Amino acid sequence: MRVLKLVAFALALSYGLMCLAVVMLHRQLIYPMPKRQQPVSRAKIIAVPQGTALLWYPAAAEAEPAPVVVFFHGNAEQIANTEWLASALHDSGISFAAIEYPGYPGVAGTPTEAGIISGAEAGLRHLTEVMKVDPSRIVLFGFSLGTGPAVQMAAKGWGRKLLLIAPYSSLDDMAAGLISAVPLPLSVLMKDHFDSEAVAPLVKQPVLIFHSVTDEVVPYELGLRLSSKFSPEARFIALPQAGHNDMLDRQFVHNVMIEFIKSP
Repeated sequence: MRVLKLVAFALALSYGLMCLAVVMLHRQLIYPMPKRQQPVSRAKIIAVPQGTALLWYPAAAEAEPAPVVVFFHGNAEQIANTEWLASALHDSGISFAAIEYPGYPGVAGTPTEAGIISGAEAGLRHLTEVMKVDPSRIVLFGFSLGTGPAVQMAAKGWGRKLLLIAPYSSLDDMAAGLISAVPLPLSVLMKDHFDSEAVAPLVKQPVLIFHSVTDEVVPYELGLRLSSKFSPEARFIALPQAGHNDMLDRQFVHNVMIEFIKSP
C-alpha cells in the first residue's frame, strides 16, 4: 500500500509539474521572437502610435486603386522578413502592409493574444483612418501563427477577402498534438488560444486556404478541419510534398493567390 501511495504521489507530482510547465512556458514556445530588427531596402517601416508598426510597400501610382494585402507573419519572423513577399506582390500591382506583433523587433511590449489582436486593429485603423486606404481594398493574409489574428480580424468585419496559408484550428489543438501522450486541461492552462475554429462561422468574406499535406509544423488535419467551419464557398487547396516554409515559393500558389487577391 505504501508503494502504491508513493507511485500515486510521484504521478500526481509529475502531472502537476507538466501543468506548471505549460503555464510558465507556453508563450515562449508560441512566440520565439527574432532578437534584432532587420533592415529593409525598398519598403518602408511606419511606427503606429497605438503600439505597433507597419511594413508598407504601395503599388505604383498608376495601378491604383490596387488591392492592399495586410499580412500577419509566422511566429519566428518579423515584418522586415516579409519584404520579399511585398516585392513579389508589388510586381503584380498589389500594395502590401505587414503588421508587427507586440514585443517583436521595433515594437514595445510582450506578445500575447490580446496584444496581437489589439495591435492588428490599431494597424488596420492606421491604414484606413490615417493613411486613407479604402477598407474595401483590403485583403487579409495570414501565414502559420498569423492565421490566428487574420481570422480574428476577418470575423470582426475587416477585409473584403481572407487568404490563409498553413492555418490551425486553435493553439489548444496545436499544443494537444505536441503532448498527446498526457491529457492536460490546455484550455485552462494556456492564456493564448487563437481559436479560429470558434469564430470562423462569423467570417462572411471569400476565403482561400493553402495547406501542405506534409506540413511538418502545423498539421494538415488542423487546416482541413478549420476550412470546414467557414462558409461552403471557402476554397481549400491541398499541396502535396511541400514543407511548412516553402509553400509560398511555389509558382502555382503564387498564381492562384494573385488571381484571388485581384478578382472582384
